[in-house]
Amino acid sequence: METEVFDKKDLSPMMQHYVDLKEKYEDVVILYRLGDFYELFFDDAIKCSKTLGLTLTYKNCGKNKKAPMCGIPQKSLDVYVAKLLELDEKVAVCEQLSEVTDKKEIVERDIVRIITPGTVVDADIISDTQNIYIASIYYNNKSVGISYADISTGEFTVTEFLNDQNIEESINNFLAMINPKEIICNGEALFLQQKLSCVRAKIVPLFTNFDVELPLDKAEIYNYLSKQFNFKKYSDCECYNNDLALKSSYQLLKYINQTQKRHLCHINNLKYLNTNNFMQFDANTRLNLELIYSIKDRKKKNSLYWLLDKTKTSMGSRLLRSYI
Repeated sequence: METEVFDKKDLSPMMQHYVDLKEKYEDVVILYRLGDFYELFFDDAIKCSKTLGLTLTYKNCGKNKKAPMCGIPQKSLDVYVAKLLELDEKVAVCEQLSEVTDKKEIVERDIVRIITPGTVVDADIISDTQNIYIASIYYNNKSVGISYADISTGEFTVTEFLNDQNIEESINNFLAMINPKEIICNGEALFLQQKLSCVRAKIVPLFTNFDVELPLDKAEIYNYLSKQFNFKKYSDCECYNNDLALKSSYQLLKYINQTQKRHLCHINNLKYLNTNNFMQFDANTRLNLELIYSIKDRKKKNSLYWLLDKTKTSMGSRLLRSYI
């Protein structure tokens, strides 16, 4: 069921503001702060009332029109955000930026952050023992740059596969290894997911097209990265001479900045991973060796990771997992 189409000029000022935000964030569920609740309206309300088990009501939105609405308590935000992320939804949190007064003035509101499956930083949502990676794929003619980051820890790594006649297999094995929760890509990379067994088996999620406009001058890409990673000279950037790795890193950092809407100063080290320095296992071999999961139920128990994990902290457990 879809909501009735309203003429924006017939809506109340607050609902006009909501519609303006929704036009900017079409593929995102907006949690709109009203007092002690976050409200959802129109199609978001209809969809989330079903998936989250919320009561669907209606709110006057101007000229005797009513908009579908449901809401969650402000104190339960993390619980419901976690549920939406499990459903592979992206969530925009719209907060009140000014105080409510007795005057009939519109309370200033705006999106303060966008939470996606790969950009979770809230301690109540993230796993204690597994990094939550977001990956960026920049593909061009049998070559690819892949960047991945955990914004909760600041880890940011990039690699390349160049002129690879088995490029789909290389990408598949690498994604199966890092197991990202979210994957963004340029337009040319979208068709790759149809050929990857790790996507078909739902080991990793479907790709999201993020065709960011890349500067023509490589120095501009470097300058953008240097503001985040504090490069002093070109040689400080390990991937400066690796064009696809550089573009993938730019693409990922752009996405992180757009969703988090604040400077994340703890992401300050870009590491280039030379895969030639490591023994390569394909995805099936890694699964059969039960390094991280058991074959039976894809759980940690009875895996090599489970056997070795005598760490004292969650940070130590994540580090051990990354070593394996």
